[in-house]
Amino acid sequence: QLFRIENLAIPICYLVVGTVQGLFRTFLNVYPIDIGASEAQQTTFTTISSLPAAFKILYGFTTDNLPIVGYRRKPYIFLGWLFS
Repeated sequence: QLFRIENLAIPICYLVVGTVQGLFRTFLNVYPIDIGASEAQQTTFTTISSLPAAFKILYGFTTDNLPIVGYRRKPYIFLGWLFS
């Protein structure tokens, strides 16, 4: 039932996030070097950009235990898209 119309938001979200992260990861590694950032600044930038992935488990627990309008993940995905 993954490909039913009401269930497509989750795989599409993962596809978009993976594509964006894949395309921009190289840019995020090269750009600080181009602007002359020190190694400490480069490390800080890389760490901050990877923080959201570190909280995946917390996000999962939140969405499973605090459904919005009866849905577990779709409202959170929509809010993430809205705020980004």
